[in-house]
Amino acid sequence: MNIQAQPTPRLYTPRIPSWAAGASFWRDFVGNPNLNPPGAAGGPITFTRASAATRINAACLFETLGPDVPAFDFDPLTGLCDGFRVEGARTNIVYQSANPGASSGHENMIFESGPDGYKLIPTANPSLQHWARIGNMPTAIGTIYTCSIWVKAAEYQFAQFTLSSGFAPDFWLTVNLATGQPSYVSPGLSVYRIKREGEFWRISITASANAVSATGSIIVVPLPVSYTNRLPLYATDGVSGIVFSRSQMEAGAFPSSYIPTAGAAATRAADISILDSSAFAAAYAQNEGTVFVEWMLPLNTGGNQTILDFDGSSGGNRWQIHRNSGSNDIRLYTAVSPNSREIRIGGLLDGAIARNALAWSGGRANWNYATNGVTGTTTATAQVDPLNKMRIGTGYNGTEASYGYIRRLALYPHALTAAQLSALTTIT
Repeated sequence: MNIQAQPTPRLYTPRIPSWAAGASFWRDFVGNPNLNPPGAAGGPITFTRASAATRINAACLFETLGPDVPAFDFDPLTGLCDGFRVEGARTNIVYQSANPGASSGHENMIFESGPDGYKLIPTANPSLQHWARIGNMPTAIGTIYTCSIWVKAAEYQFAQFTLSSGFAPDFWLTVNLATGQPSYVSPGLSVYRIKREGEFWRISITASANAVSATGSIIVVPLPVSYTNRLPLYATDGVSGIVFSRSQMEAGAFPSSYIPTAGAAATRAADISILDSSAFAAAYAQNEGTVFVEWMLPLNTGGNQTILDFDGSSGGNRWQIHRNSGSNDIRLYTAVSPNSREIRIGGLLDGAIARNALAWSGGRANWNYATNGVTGTTTATAQVDPLNKMRIGTGYNGTEASYGYIRRLALYPHALTAAQLSALTTIT
């Protein structure tokens, strides 16, 4: 018998990123989309969400996640992970959000079920209106809603998206589904958004419900060419159309991730992510240390958007990095009376990747900081008493969610120099 020696198995040794060298805690959510991956220093991070959620997975397809499962979205254009997504609670009030034929009041429209949604096919009638009414849901007068559809081209390459009933005056938007660019925007429509999500374009319009009707509707019109008028008359062949995937109507001035519904409205609970107790104590240096974070906020919510929040036993004892609601600045905020203050540490563009690093010393009285390579310093910041947790993507008590992505994160047990902070935050 010929017995050959077998090679010694190689043990997997996680690669430590250069920026994490010397860190007491680090996570690279872009390189390894996992809250607590093997080999990463520090932790564990605890995560809760009392409901299901959805994400765009590595195959660039929509995926439903169970409760307490964190969401890591992937960019459909690059195939790369955007990072760890953190959102607040939202409710989709559209019933049967993935079935456009579930509502009533359509005009000359055929709904053909397929593997990735429903094909919307205008019936073969010359010079008639053709549209699908989705939703027709009760809306609260004076409340701002963001309404979204997910569509893609088939034989037709244009889609008109308009709101009706409770959303007068009628705003509408025509989009080229080959490019994702608007081909016509109606007068008065100022808040809309077009974003690639998986195979589909997500088209969103934000508007305020009014007293015209107690219900609000989403109307979708498949178009062979671009039209400037709302609900145009046009001839069809009874075969061509566009593909509809899903819809959402949510209270709020900006869109959030998709919330599937069946026979009733559905709510996605808030994401809560914390480095707490002994895990925090082992990673966070109270009197002298450094934090580094890379993040991306796709949109401005109009409120404070928290990147990181370090807090103790009360809301008055904390410091945080957040996007300020009024000025769009990124700010270091300390909440210790009577000397609480905010320090502006750089601006932000929606969808842009940003890096912040902050070092504290002198018993937390002195702070050096850097944003995308640009450094600053202050010695006038209030001291922050000993803390016991780090919230990731939300503020004190889980409020003021980022509605964005935390991409990379590290804590160091010493204060880095200004040159080190600059190098750490420079994006190449």
